[in-house]
Amino acid sequence: MTLQNQPETNIDHLKALVKSGKLFDVQAYIASGKPVWIPQGKKRTALELAARSGFHSMVEVLLGAWPDRDSIDDALRGAI
Repeated sequence: MTLQNQPETNIDHLKALVKSGKLFDVQAYIASGKPVWIPQGKKRTALELAARSGFHSMVEVLLGAWPDRDSIDDALRGAI
């Protein structure tokens, strides 16, 4: 299995892009069809990182591709 096919590796890459504020790279990542979310237990999701940073455009981009309503609610609740 290549690194590109490992969801955890992709998610870690996405989280690094979010942390460094690379909005256009996050958009390209999403457009490429890579996963934005996998159940991760207690680890913060990319959406939580974006919401806590206050980068509203990043949050909006991630929300457009986010598949899990419960984790959306958790991320937004945590940002409040």
